[in-house]
Order: sequence, then C-alpha cells, then structure tokens
Amino acid sequence: MDMPKQQQLPDAEFQIMKIIWSNPTPITSVKVESFMKDSKAWHISTVQTLIRRLVTRGFLSVDKSKKERLYSPLVTYDEYLRVETEVFKEKFYKQSLSSLIRAMYADEKPSDEDIAEIEQWFKGEAE
Repeated sequence: MDMPKQQQLPDAEFQIMKIIWSNPTPITSVKVESFMKDSKAWHISTVQTLIRRLVTRGFLSVDKSKKERLYSPLVTYDEYLRVETEVFKEKFYKQSLSSLIRAMYADEKPSDEDIAEIEQWFKGEAE
C-alpha cells in the first residue's frame, strides 16, 4: 500500500485510525464511535467528520453500496509508523540513527536484550 505523500495525522484523526487498525474491517462509523466512548466523548457527527477527512486524505476507503457506509484502511499501522518515525528522525536528529539512539538511552543503558535485537536487525536476521 502506498501511503499518501508523507502526511502526518492530527491527533484526533490518529485516534480514529488506531481504532480502525485494531478492529476487523470494514467497519462502520457507528462502530468506531462506540469504541471511542471509553476514551473520548465524541458525538457521531464528530467521528463522521474525522472519517470523511481520512477518506479525503487517502487513509481510508469507503464502500457506499450498503445501507451503512463501510470503511477500510488504505494504509497499515506499520506503514504509518515508518513515515512518522522518519519525520521525527529528520526533524529532531537530521536522519542520524546514532543520534536518535543516544537520545533514547541518554539516562539509561540499553539492556543486553535490546543490544542483541539491534545487532540482529543490523545483520538482517530480525523479522
């Protein structure tokens, strides 16, 4: 899947996408709103507006052939996470992986397990 041109999502839209990514799809806006009740007190109209924005931005597809509109993600969570990470790395660390790692572990030493995972990743052995 191709992610829309390195778009970052505002927090509200990201909350909607997290629900969609973590549930079976296609999904209705009513179902999304029901999952939101635990964390946010958004009305269905707010949820529908955010979903429409996500469709317009190319993050969701919509199936209008049924009584209720059904939404499916066009971008996976992993694809979005990669873009967010690249933007973060560029913005704060000028694309330097070593600078990012030093900042992450400035106040603590990485565990032996973390080091082993990173070594495996660099050698191309990690999944």
